[in-house]
Amino acid sequence: MTPAPLPPLTARERVAAACGFAAALLYGVHSTLPDLPGPFEVVNLGSDRYRFQWVSGAASIGSIVGMSVLPWLRARVGLWQCYLGGLWLYAAGGLAGVWVREDTVLAATTAVAAVGTGLVITTVLSILWAEFPDRRDWAIGLYVGGLYLGRIVAPSVSAALVDEPSWRSAVAAPAAAAGLVLVGAFESHHADAPRGTRDPFDFPGLALLVAWVTCLFIGLSRFHLWEWDTSDDAAVVYAVGAIALVGFFARQLTAAHPLFDLALLRNHRFALAVVIKALADATVITVLLAVTRYMVGDRGYPRATAGMVLLPCVPGMLLALALTARVGTRDNRKLRLVVGMFGLAVCTWQLGRIDLFTDKWWLAGVLAVWAGCAGLAGSPVICLNFDGLTPKQVAASASIKNVMRVVPTMVGVGVLAIAMDARTDAILDVERQTVESNRPPIADVTARIEQQIGPYSAIPADLPEQAGTVVSGWARANARVWATQAVIQWFAVIAGAGAVLSLFLRPLPADAPGPLRG
Repeated sequence: MTPAPLPPLTARERVAAACGFAAALLYGVHSTLPDLPGPFEVVNLGSDRYRFQWVSGAASIGSIVGMSVLPWLRARVGLWQCYLGGLWLYAAGGLAGVWVREDTVLAATTAVAAVGTGLVITTVLSILWAEFPDRRDWAIGLYVGGLYLGRIVAPSVSAALVDEPSWRSAVAAPAAAAGLVLVGAFESHHADAPRGTRDPFDFPGLALLVAWVTCLFIGLSRFHLWEWDTSDDAAVVYAVGAIALVGFFARQLTAAHPLFDLALLRNHRFALAVVIKALADATVITVLLAVTRYMVGDRGYPRATAGMVLLPCVPGMLLALALTARVGTRDNRKLRLVVGMFGLAVCTWQLGRIDLFTDKWWLAGVLAVWAGCAGLAGSPVICLNFDGLTPKQVAASASIKNVMRVVPTMVGVGVLAIAMDARTDAILDVERQTVESNRPPIADVTARIEQQIGPYSAIPADLPEQAGTVVSGWARANARVWATQAVIQWFAVIAGAGAVLSLFLRPLPADAPGPLRG
């Protein structure tokens, strides 16, 4: 029997839906927006790469805190207030960051904004479900569309904002947008959502979680600088991180009300879905960052040009998301996931072919298809985390899903930075070992460079040194782009692993709970 058609949305409901979509979009934007402005922030603040990494670390740790404390806050102030409070923190932290003049203060304001985004992304879907109980699958579509579209549109948006009038515009604009969403949500949503029970909250578990994630971040951002196992500082972080990690899992297995309900991982479908989502998120975020750094750093593209190369990703992902909204059902969810993940792996491997001469039109075309594949897999990746779970299990799984939203991308970005340095240095070492056999062509090239720059040099005696600088810069640029190739190809393998794991998903019974569309 065909269900009766739903009544059209009222004006208030349309505003509530638009605010929910915008809130998910802001979280997606928050995850990739700093890619282009980052280098300019470092210079403007008089910082350096290693000190500035605390800003990105504060974003990850703040998000985990915001996501983890939601059950405690919800039981005391209500879901609606958590949602509005998250938007307020994001707006306040972002706007405060516009005025700072040093990286430590920017890390603090970023942490405040990140706590807000953590609260927003963990509440927005529940808010939409409370507002539209008869349109839950449609609400998931809004959530997925905003989240993935925000990730892919952010680099191009920041490219347009970074010079208008400075990189601070790229920080202020989304914060101001969060303020507008806050006003719209306050006016359009119901006064409050049902409150949870006031069960004891696992604050010791949260402290252990934050401790080992902080140690993980320090390892990813500092161990390469500290020479890994030769540093006493690294040894301390190793020890504290290992103790915190073991203590965290011991706590989760013994506490009456743990932060993580690890029993859910006995559900093989849920556990597989969490891993596949982690692999997909790490691939999308890390490859997007690697390509952005390649364009701005290795190729020297102007920010606007880099933004235009990334712009075709937007229609590519929009088309995939629209296709999912139109034909996506539970019956074809696995097929869309497998095709999307395999396509993501193939396109990522193709992106691993970039060099210092790659045509920007080719790069834009591959990125458009790459984004389309990511969009095709996006809705299944989200919906799989709800398939077969009762409402109580969905609520209990939130902590696992949310932490696995942050940690894999943090690891991916850290691996990118470490691998880029290590691979670049290794390739340069190989080049130095073969320089004797290549000395004649190097001498010819150096002489040619001297001829080219000679008419413009005020000090002819400096010509050999200037030509040598050009040649060494060329060698390092080649080494860096070859390192970029290798790292991107590693993530192609990671996406391929996600595609292979997708093949092992078993069909759900017809009466199993979970979204029927998307």
